[in-house]
Amino acid sequence: MTTYQFEGKTYQTKFVQTAIRDHFKVDGHYIFVTEASMAIHGQSLLDLGYKKSHLINVPDGKSEQELWELFTIISEIVPEDSDVVFDVTHGFRIQPMLALAVLVYLRFYKKVRVNRVCYGLFEKSTDVNNILDVTPFLEIIDWSLAVRRFTEKGDASDLADVMRKYHVATYQKNLDYKAVSLSSTGNALKSLMESLSMVRPEEVALKSKDVSHCSTEIQTDMDHIYQTKPLAHILETIKQKVSDFEMNLDSKDKPELFSSQGIQAQLNMCGHYLKVGMYQQCLTLATELIFSVSLVLHNEDPLDEKKRNSVSFRLQSICRNEHIGPIELWEQDAGELLRFASDIRNDVNHAGMRKDPKPAKSHIINTKKLFDKLTLFLFKNKLINK
Repeated sequence: MTTYQFEGKTYQTKFVQTAIRDHFKVDGHYIFVTEASMAIHGQSLLDLGYKKSHLINVPDGKSEQELWELFTIISEIVPEDSDVVFDVTHGFRIQPMLALAVLVYLRFYKKVRVNRVCYGLFEKSTDVNNILDVTPFLEIIDWSLAVRRFTEKGDASDLADVMRKYHVATYQKNLDYKAVSLSSTGNALKSLMESLSMVRPEEVALKSKDVSHCSTEIQTDMDHIYQTKPLAHILETIKQKVSDFEMNLDSKDKPELFSSQGIQAQLNMCGHYLKVGMYQQCLTLATELIFSVSLVLHNEDPLDEKKRNSVSFRLQSICRNEHIGPIELWEQDAGELLRFASDIRNDVNHAGMRKDPKPAKSHIINTKKLFDKLTLFLFKNKLINK
């Protein structure tokens, strides 16, 4: 018999499971017992009011087959769309790790909400033992999945949700430290990625500055909220990524899209699209960038719609050798680049609705080649510095 302490309350009991059950006032309570543990503690649990149906027999987990049986038993007994408190105090050998895997599975498969994962300390020499809340270590998986989705797919929605969750928790739990910019940084990052997904270079440039500003302020939050430790490892990655999209502003606070820095930022966007598998967005921006820089080289306004149509017609005429008058060397290169881009883009944008559509893999390979060709063209004509 000992006294367990958790969140300012104490419970005198022989079993930590009883303390956890009483603390959370759960509707249903199950204890997973091996044959050996049932023989030793089964009667004591029954004497405390546990029903026999509450004691679920599980294998020892001494083989891979037994581990899968244990996984199945736990995952099947937890109701769908339920709130769960999980105790791992008496997990043996690999069982705590298996429990973690089950919880991750249940969250996605059965929409289970894991409210707490608890571990009860016990020392005979101590009158009062603590119950530890180890849920944050499960939530590292949330961070990992969110970060992976951000870095590999360019989607910051999950990352923003996790950051908002910890921001709000500092107020809901009335902690001494209240988060300042954790949520706003997540929202800014999500907004930036949405602008990228819709191919909006001007928006991307402005929102990159927002993210950069927020990510500088967030350090104080990270210093005070220990659950945000995983964020520290990717903060520099985030800063580097957004710096790739930043542009100087003109006198009207609008991004200088067609300065050397602005053109480089748009090329960086194309590189980002390739990295996260957004090939159609890459094709769209790369093609438009060909028109834009052609007008820059002609000393014309790249945002003049009529001029864009004119340069498009001229470059296409050069591709077909139907142009009138002399052409410059860079125009020949731009025309060939446009033809290469258009062949891919037309097939992709029209969903392959033609008699001889090319396979997706071919377009992915060619989109990467287009990026390399475009990079070389921009550098050759001194439109970018690197």
